[in-house]
Amino acid sequence: MSDPNANFSLDDGDAFLSLSLPPEAKSGDRFTIESRVDDPTLVEPFVSHIRLTVTDNRKRKGGQRTKKGKPGAGTGKLGKGKGITLPTVVSVHEGDENWRRHNFDSSIACHVLSEPIRVNGKDTIEHIFYINLSNTCLHTEMKYQKADPRTLEAKFKYGNVLLGLAMLHDDENNRGNRNDQEKESSVQEQIRLVTSAVSPVLLPMIDQLSGLSDDEIESFGMMDEE
Repeated sequence: MSDPNANFSLDDGDAFLSLSLPPEAKSGDRFTIESRVDDPTLVEPFVSHIRLTVTDNRKRKGGQRTKKGKPGAGTGKLGKGKGITLPTVVSVHEGDENWRRHNFDSSIACHVLSEPIRVNGKDTIEHIFYINLSNTCLHTEMKYQKADPRTLEAKFKYGNVLLGLAMLHDDENNRGNRNDQEKESSVQEQIRLVTSAVSPVLLPMIDQLSGLSDDEIESFGMMDEE
């Protein structure tokens, strides 16, 4: 049997695979598709397998089509009692378009772009987080830690996002209480400065806190009581 006809495309960090079955395929036939992702930061390629089973042709019932947002898109707000709505997160690498456009260098960790948008008839602000995966501190941790580079990148990425969201939330709640000196710089500029300052300790701090044992937590509690 001939192989399925495949088309693969990338769009802003999302991968899309389109397949058309060979004409001789019939119900019950199985296909295994292997995908490989190579990157200079990976010790070994990231390999995944997709197993498909052909079924009988089915007719779909018509229905009302609704507009679906892009996965991961959101206004980037801390919900009241509903957890966190994650914003759009864009990975930045040295020399790419976003690196040049937002004046990144190896010390910058996070840049936030806030733009007014209209959702369901209401005006709101959409926050887009640009995270520098060519940050010097991140690559230093990759060099000396044995952890999977993808795990370190994820910790660095979402650690910066959570820190930035907390600062945006604080700015929204206390905007009227700021003095003239604090008002001179925007919260986006403050996020850029603070995340860059925190980047040397961000990953060690996450690892240290996540690795605390029950005994260590209890001992810290006893220290507080004293």
